[in-house]
Amino acid sequence: MANRKQTLYERLEKYDTRKAIDTWYNSNYRSKKLLYDRVKIIVNQLNAYFVTFTISDKFYGYDRLTYQRKVKEALRQTSLYIANEDYGKTNARYHIHALVLFPFQYDYTTKNHYVQDVWKYGAIRFEPIHTPNEEAITNYINKFTAHAIKESSARLIYSRGFVS
Repeated sequence: MANRKQTLYERLEKYDTRKAIDTWYNSNYRSKKLLYDRVKIIVNQLNAYFVTFTISDKFYGYDRLTYQRKVKEALRQTSLYIANEDYGKTNARYHIHALVLFPFQYDYTTKNHYVQDVWKYGAIRFEPIHTPNEEAITNYINKFTAHAIKESSARLIYSRGFVS
């Protein structure tokens, strides 16, 4: 059997209580800070969009990994993205949100581009991010970061290419 990487909780069991709490807190802080920094990189660019991938009834019920793979494929040609799984408040329907930086200045809200061609499981909603001032950018970063780390978010999906 291959060596399995230990989870954070398995590693913390080896420490005394104070060390375990400090390690968990530092790990949590670093992951939130990394997310915040990456969101800030995307939001401060011109071609940034907030994208929601929804799933129509006829395609609902596939494995979550299938949807994740298709989202990654649809966003492969973008410059940078951060995506997170979510479940709706009223119907608890699975969908995926993404903060995306596209390489070209183009109206991505139209249906004539590669993201629409790849995602065949339902609708895609594009919302351009227009941030004329520093306060709006900060509010948007805080909103997306809080949305990405809330309890109903299953996991984050990052593009490659972020410089830490």
